[in-house]
Parts: sequence; C-alpha cells; structure tokens
Amino acid sequence: MEAEASSSIWDKVMEIPDNQLLSAKFIHKNALLDKIRESLPNVFKKFDLPSDKQKEMLAQLTPKSLIIGFALRFAPYKRATLLVADPDRLCRILNNMDRPVLFVFAGKAHPADTMCADIMQSVIKYM
Repeated sequence: MEAEASSSIWDKVMEIPDNQLLSAKFIHKNALLDKIRESLPNVFKKFDLPSDKQKEMLAQLTPKSLIIGFALRFAPYKRATLLVADPDRLCRILNNMDRPVLFVFAGKAHPADTMCADIMQSVIKYM
C-alpha cells in the first residue's frame, strides 16, 4: 500500500511542467543567495578579508553558480572532509570560470565533540 501511495505522488510530480520546476528552483536559489549576501559582512569581518577578496566573493553570487551546501550538525559519519579529499580535482572544479562553485557551511559540532570540532577546523582551514 505504501509503495502505491509513493508511486502516485511521484506520478503527480512528473506531471509538473518543467518551466514551473525551473521557476521554483530559481526563486529559491535567489532567496538563498540573498541570505548569503546578508551574512557575508559578518564573515568578512570575522576573517578580516581584504576588500578585493570581498568583491571577488560577492561577484560569484549569481544564479549561474553551483551551490554546495552543508547545513547539518557536523559529525564524523557525515564525512564533510570528503569535499577536500582530492585537492587536485577540487582545484580543477573551483577554477573553472565558466561554472562558478560556492560552498556554504552552516553546521556546527556538539560542544563536547572534539573530533567534530577538529573536522570543522580542517575544512575551514582548507577553504
């Protein structure tokens, strides 16, 4: 019974016109980009970023950018460090000017979990 209900839900999803899905995607992506823009002044101040770096970061905030987000509690099994496991490949992806990529980290570690804090520090240091 559950599989039938699930199947009928997906059948309805498949009926949504592509242009409506794309429109919803861009509305939500632009809302996310607005939130990121709002939060950046705090990031700039915290990391004491020079104005040229700030301008460079702001220029990347376009609907054309691929946004890779991590907005969950950091835990070892979630493997956040996989993002930086292959530095050469990551470098090729990030240096493609035709396809800008943004990483958004909004997770935190449990205060008593030093392993997770170490993972977060390594990802932050790498970024």
